[in-house]
Amino acid sequence: MRLGFVIFLSCWFCGQALTQHNRITSGMLSADIGKRLDIMHRVGDNWHTDIRPWTRADLAQRAVIVDSFESLSGRKDGRLTYIFNDNNEHLGITPPRIEAILNEPQNTERIQKSKRPFLKHFYRTPANFFEVNEKDFYLRLNPLLNFDIIPSWKKDGTYFNNRRGVEIRGGLDDRLYFYTNIIESQSRFPNYVRSVINETKAVPGAGFFKNHTSKIFNETGAHDYLLSQGYLGFQATKHFGLELGHGRHFIGNGIRSLLLSDFANDYFYLTFNTKIWKFQYKNIFAEMTPNTPRDQRGDELLVKKYLVAHYLSLNLGRNATFGFFESVSFARANQFEFQYLNPVIFYRTVEQGLGSPDNVLLGINGKINIARRLQIYGQLVLDELKLDELSGDGWWANKFGLQMGFTYADFLGIDNADLTMEGNFVRPFTYAHRDTISNFAHANQALAHPLGANFAEVIVDLKYRPSPKWRFALRTYIMNYAGDRNDGVSLGNNILISTNDRSSDYGHEYLQGIKSTTLLTYFDISHQIAHNCFVDFVTSYRKQDSDDNLRDLSTVYAGFGIRVNMGRRVNAF
Repeated sequence: MRLGFVIFLSCWFCGQALTQHNRITSGMLSADIGKRLDIMHRVGDNWHTDIRPWTRADLAQRAVIVDSFESLSGRKDGRLTYIFNDNNEHLGITPPRIEAILNEPQNTERIQKSKRPFLKHFYRTPANFFEVNEKDFYLRLNPLLNFDIIPSWKKDGTYFNNRRGVEIRGGLDDRLYFYTNIIESQSRFPNYVRSVINETKAVPGAGFFKNHTSKIFNETGAHDYLLSQGYLGFQATKHFGLELGHGRHFIGNGIRSLLLSDFANDYFYLTFNTKIWKFQYKNIFAEMTPNTPRDQRGDELLVKKYLVAHYLSLNLGRNATFGFFESVSFARANQFEFQYLNPVIFYRTVEQGLGSPDNVLLGINGKINIARRLQIYGQLVLDELKLDELSGDGWWANKFGLQMGFTYADFLGIDNADLTMEGNFVRPFTYAHRDTISNFAHANQALAHPLGANFAEVIVDLKYRPSPKWRFALRTYIMNYAGDRNDGVSLGNNILISTNDRSSDYGHEYLQGIKSTTLLTYFDISHQIAHNCFVDFVTSYRKQDSDDNLRDLSTVYAGFGIRVNMGRRVNAF
């Protein structure tokens, strides 16, 4: 009876034209809850968690199914209430019905009302500052805030974040959906981040920036930058939709992605999304730039580059997923290569037919859930590979990377304690190209792993939620990589350098160059004082030991902050 009811709910949700596909903000609490739902409550095969960020509809529908099952079994998960509040437009309830519930004296169904609405029209529900629920139309408006004060313990001054903005999302006619935000930011980063900014002329995850001096903290060396994301989507049929926007994407199940990550700055894109049966197929057509405005003087148009990618995800039952990824990055003197517009062709054949001028990446991604407690995942990325050159002579163009990891939910039997361990390995020269435009980067920032290439990394991540309001997180990175010397010769770490600048074709080894070992530990305590309003205590220790003593660097800090409707971004490199 219970199983039949759950199957009915799953099929009902899959059959609905729930077409509003606004996505969850990166780094929010929803990501932790969604990961546990994916491991511990796999029902049906219509949610492809390897395509991120997840849509609000997918996560909300999974939460409804899990909540219905737990209600029948006599168990309730308080974390699901957070999902319901955060995504109340995607609970299978029409906007007019939501509005009617908000006018009723008691909470009903899964729509929660605020105990004390502000001026009757604001915060009528816990998650939304202002919302509209009309026939064929909904709207959600929320403030964005992230303010951190972090004194350094190494006489490096005060680090701070002062970020504030607004976001709006909505949908109409069960066909169109939209999202936009704008975030004004002033930040003074730790010393190792400032070093990378000076080298790449780019704030990680941002584009144009200005130097900033804080009068409040009496600190120089800060940066002022403006971020904005936005997209407009159209669901053409129940199974196919397209989206035009400015943002970023992530492919994979891990903390990092070797295929496509959200580390770099936002970019302009057009995506096709096809979802039917056990498949989800995503096409990405993106316009990027190899430079940043800081690379040139005056108001001039930046050089353009382009990326096309597609990813096919197949859910093999409830507990296993396999995906195939392919991308091409290229430049054509500020024009697009129209042959890459074919959304269902193997791009490598097109690229070969053009004379092999471009940078092609192939990859596979997979995961398997075991016993509702363990998820094992991995990735393989191939940039270039010749089997007859795997003889041990160190041919430079055997370029590939590997990821392996697992997440153990309720680690050691402790409820709401989740352990993730992940390893990443990438050979020298992977992601780089013979020209300095077609590399797998955007605005001087890697589109995959922030360390570039020629590295090995181990990540240990432990999260514990003793109650819905409290969260403890401890994450440690151990990064081994080898940088280039200062003689202009590429040894394979910096993907922005032309591969033509290599020393030779053979004799290349893993971790060749100036070796560095970096230990980065990050500890975060968060208390949720209201929905999506967090008070944080953060502390971090980073030590970089290099063969070149001038590259040694030590960073220790501790501080506190407040976040409203924003996730915390850790600069882990």
